[in-house]
Amino acid sequence: MNDTMKKDNHSCLNEIVLLGFSDIQTIQELLFSLILIFYLIALMGSSLVLLLAISSPTLHTPMYFFLWNLSFLEIGFASSISPKMLVNILSDKQNIYFWGCGCQMCFFILFGITECCLLCAMAYDRYVAICKPLQYPYIMNFRECVILAAVSWLLFCLVLIFYFIALMGNSFVLILTIFSPTLHTPMYFFLWNLSFLEIGYTSSISPKMLVNLLSENQTISFCGCGCQMCFFILFSVTERCLLCVMAYDRYVVICKPLQYPYIMNCRECVHFVAATLTFGILVGLGQSVSIFTLHFCGLDRISHFFCDIMPVLRLTSTDTYKNEVANAILTMVFSLILLLLILFSYILIISTILRMPVAKNRQKAFSTCSSHLTVVLLYYGTITAAYIHPNSANSQDNNRFLALLYTVVTPSLNPIIYSLRNKEIKSASTKTVAKLCVFLG
Repeated sequence: MNDTMKKDNHSCLNEIVLLGFSDIQTIQELLFSLILIFYLIALMGSSLVLLLAISSPTLHTPMYFFLWNLSFLEIGFASSISPKMLVNILSDKQNIYFWGCGCQMCFFILFGITECCLLCAMAYDRYVAICKPLQYPYIMNFRECVILAAVSWLLFCLVLIFYFIALMGNSFVLILTIFSPTLHTPMYFFLWNLSFLEIGYTSSISPKMLVNLLSENQTISFCGCGCQMCFFILFSVTERCLLCVMAYDRYVVICKPLQYPYIMNCRECVHFVAATLTFGILVGLGQSVSIFTLHFCGLDRISHFFCDIMPVLRLTSTDTYKNEVANAILTMVFSLILLLLILFSYILIISTILRMPVAKNRQKAFSTCSSHLTVVLLYYGTITAAYIHPNSANSQDNNRFLALLYTVVTPSLNPIIYSLRNKEIKSASTKTVAKLCVFLG
């Protein structure tokens, strides 16, 4: 009986019931007929447009190139939903497998969002054709059309996927460390604070970036730009300070294990987090207010996807050379001090580990630090590469791509890095998922 109970407690959700319109039995046949007719019209109509646009030489123009891509997306969009809906209307068992549900959602979002991007590219095509007719053959050549279509397929989806991973991954780590009693330790207390900062960090940039990728009007209000910069600096500075605190936590647990419960008690941990957050708020507000009280007149365009400090400073009508140099020096000194403190902590940690007589203890000690060290190197590596370079057109392009890495990609990788080789998180995840499955029945 105990074995049976144990097995039941570890059961998992395999199928989901899609109720649909099952509560209105009188219209099932009518509903099936209507959905089938509209699905066939969408399928046949889009297929006809696709075949005509490909096979007819007179339709080999940018407008129809985009149109056949749109037709292909419409076929995929409708086919990700309609067939399963039709089967469920006819069947008594209106279920879908758990992974089938995930695949359906993935394709629905993929085709839906790509179609939005492609409609935006088609609007740009019409703008060039009507507003710049003489330049149209050069601007909208075959190569540019393929690039626009490819960008519509890839860029938005990539940003959305990484943002979604960052949001879900960090939220999962945050919830897991709060509700799992085995993870109520200083290390995981700092980790859930880091996850919270990662959510805020990427959410201050990504949503507006996603909106701008879909919209022709890629603007942000002056106040909105100031708020975005303030939150970006706040979360960025607080995260750097917290990474330094986490390095100190690792130093104490390895180099002073007997004193660890007294040095890193609950009160001290809260003080550390409060201090890092307070410092982040002061720096974020201070820098944002000092920049946005300058005189802005004339230029209103920045070659970036968010309100970063340097691009915004260059919009001011006053000489910003001193401000740029001062900002660069302060950023470098601040980052260098924190990085040196982290490196000093790890020098002491490594020297202590190497003196351990038992190889198993050395391996365990290294494994507790590897995740944090990887995150530090990844974060500081991209930040350093983005901000320490010569000021040129090529470096500005590189800066945007590097900024994309540390604002979108890095926050999505951090929860994976912390969870990949961490047995405690894996164990807590298994227990939490098992409890969730039992709760869901």
